[in-house]
Amino acid sequence: MAGNNAKAGLSVVSKTVAILGAFSGERTELGLTELSHATGMPTSTVHRLVQELVQCGALERTATGRYVVGLKLWGIASRTPYSYALSDAAMPYLQQLLETTRGHAHLAALHGQSALVLEKLSWAESEQTISRIGSNLPLHATATGQVLLAYAPRALQEEVLAGPLPAFTSRTITDPLMFRRLLAMIRHQAVSRSLGELVPGLDACAAPVFWPDRQIAGSIGSVVVSGSCPPADLEAAVRKAAKGLSGFLESPDYGLGSRALFRPVLRPSHPPE
Repeated sequence: MAGNNAKAGLSVVSKTVAILGAFSGERTELGLTELSHATGMPTSTVHRLVQELVQCGALERTATGRYVVGLKLWGIASRTPYSYALSDAAMPYLQQLLETTRGHAHLAALHGQSALVLEKLSWAESEQTISRIGSNLPLHATATGQVLLAYAPRALQEEVLAGPLPAFTSRTITDPLMFRRLLAMIRHQAVSRSLGELVPGLDACAAPVFWPDRQIAGSIGSVVVSGSCPPADLEAAVRKAAKGLSGFLESPDYGLGSRALFRPVLRPSHPPE
């Protein structure tokens, strides 16, 4: 079969790079057959290389048996001059958000069916925490995850809505119809509020950050102890931070290098309201 031999002359390194390069555009989660078609390599070859990539952390296997780019690979990429530009750009706005809310402020991006924490700041007196830099948060049970999913490709939305939507607390939304309505409301209001949906006693608010062409770059949010910050003040602070960062990304002062890294994972299926 000529198609299966198209990559026969490539080195192992070239074949590995071809597999990693298949994760582009809206193809953030792929199966073995899809990887075989995308690279032109036999499924057996792809399977062998993918298993090695999983073992070393470059790829991760999802609960459905598909694959996403792993945290180890993301960590290596984050050391390049351009890949951390978005996090660097967010720091002043995260700091301002932290000083206002005195809880936890974070920047996140879509990673498979999770929200990947790119940057996080915590108030010195904050005791409870639910994340760290490089950790993954569930999309359906966190404010930042809900924002990312609201602007994610429709195919991913349907995959998440198909469930299961595990309950972390009694407040976690597990009904697909209710969650679909929530995503529509988030797109309309450009903000998400999560009250004890992941951890009892912790409230969160998040808002989308956009590139100049109005595609989503990530979400910026805050987590506080319930009752420690008035909901209206929390939302206002988050909106201000997200608007400020989005505005900076439009300015000539911001380099466009990091956009090539983050854009493929975050292309939305719905334009912002």
